[in-house]
Amino acid sequence: MEVEKLSRSMPEADKLAFTQLVKEHERIINKVCRVYTRNESDRQDLFQEILYQLWRSFGNFRGESKPSTFIYKVALNTACTQLRNDDRRQRNMAQYQKEDYTPDGENTDEQIQRLHWAISQLDDAEKAIITLYLENHSTEEIAEIIGISTSNAGVKIHRIKKKLQTIYSHEQ
Repeated sequence: MEVEKLSRSMPEADKLAFTQLVKEHERIINKVCRVYTRNESDRQDLFQEILYQLWRSFGNFRGESKPSTFIYKVALNTACTQLRNDDRRQRNMAQYQKEDYTPDGENTDEQIQRLHWAISQLDDAEKAIITLYLENHSTEEIAEIIGISTSNAGVKIHRIKKKLQTIYSHEQ
């Protein structure tokens, strides 16, 4: 795994802490990668970039928030930055066709596919918020991770739900 390669330059205690943190929260990183990419190759690239950014910012983590909050912040910021800076990906997302979408290695249940497709139609900030919401994070946690007020997070969640309903109704 790349975690071991990245952590070689760290002091031994930090290396163990970093490796453990990533292993415990790898599911979060994978989920963000699935939401922000369309294929396995892009997922692997994004995963590596998130690991690198986590490694770079690990020394700044003071434990004032939960480790999962720290991981989400870094992962979401990295995913959004990578998408913004990659014109090719933006063009692919704009040309995205519903029938082209089949999640790699995921449950192919029709409802899950429809949900993933509908989420792919949202902008980057909305994707981040709804992903956290679907992970059963509280409005307060979402607000902290995204960097907005709790009331703003609640409003955004409500609006995103309505937007997803609109997307579903236009799909049929």
